[in-house]
Amino acid sequence: MYAVIMEGCCKNGNVEKAVEVYMQIKLAGIKSNAFVENSLINGYLSVNLLDEAMNVFDEAINSGTANVFIYNSIITWVSKKGRMDGAKKVWDKIVDNGVLPTITSYNNVILGNCRDGNMDKALDLFSQLPERQLKANVVT
Repeated sequence: MYAVIMEGCCKNGNVEKAVEVYMQIKLAGIKSNAFVENSLINGYLSVNLLDEAMNVFDEAINSGTANVFIYNSIITWVSKKGRMDGAKKVWDKIVDNGVLPTITSYNNVILGNCRDGNMDKALDLFSQLPERQLKANVVT
């Protein structure tokens, strides 16, 4: 129930209320999950609060609930904002934590590198797809 309320708050731009609900979850001693954390991360990112989103992201990593969707949320946002140093840090965390990147993960980092003019890095990432058993799609 909490997760659904948070998701609705974030989608309607009421991130403050979503944070309030998130704090209620913690105070009630309810273990959070990837859906709740990803909703809050996306809510923070929707209002350009990267530091707050990264705090939730780090909590998700530390608690072991971070999944590829959480990583992709951060990677997508920082790549679109041209913050490829941030995208690289998140990418390194994916690798370090043994999370398998998806084609979406690759697409966002490839696009970010292309926009940043780093075609060598984009091509390097593109060339990794076959060894990761991923197939390029129309976005790639």
